[in-house]
Amino acid sequence: MPTTPSPRAKRLIVYVASNVRRLRLAQGLTQEDLAEYCGLDPAYIARVERGATNLTVGSLGEIADGLDVPPGRLLRPAPMHSIQRGRPKTKAKKRR
Repeated sequence: MPTTPSPRAKRLIVYVASNVRRLRLAQGLTQEDLAEYCGLDPAYIARVERGATNLTVGSLGEIADGLDVPPGRLLRPAPMHSIQRGRPKTKAKKRR
């Protein structure tokens, strides 16, 4: 039976959402690119960025690896910004 996250957990989910989106866009990656690097579904990445899922520690690690940052960086306090639709303005560099 699903439980409702505590207020603290909700804040952490927002921090992760904001940091994942900011770092992904800074690297010029689409959600599909990041999902491929992480081995996760693009729809899951979208839910993470919206703060609509309470991700596992394993998923946090996979996303951090896909962004090439330490997992703790995704937990840093960060405000949720309004979302602009569309692809990143910069082209991603090919990795792997």
